[in-house]
Amino acid sequence: MSACIVSPVGENPIVQLRRRLSIGQAEFGRILGVSLAAVWAAENGVAAKPVAIFRALSLVGYDTQALSEAYRRWYRELVEDRRQRLQSRSHSAYPQPEGGIVQAG
Repeated sequence: MSACIVSPVGENPIVQLRRRLSIGQAEFGRILGVSLAAVWAAENGVAAKPVAIFRALSLVGYDTQALSEAYRRWYRELVEDRRQRLQSRSHSAYPQPEGGIVQAG
């Protein structure tokens, strides 16, 4: 898959779990019966709630409640970080005139 989406937000809890198991994304997906794309999307914050991964982990006996809550907190932080970055980029790209918005004539 393509490169990871860079963010100063803390590490994704799904990534932490996979790394504790010392396995790669493809193997993690195979074990859980989900696609590599689903794993990548969950790990990079593309999926707001990676239902397939949580469901698969639950089926193999993993208690997903704490993981789901940690992911939700991580995702909210990621979205807020992305929003702030976009806002700061738009302000620097389109600075406001000193007197505020100028009405056309």
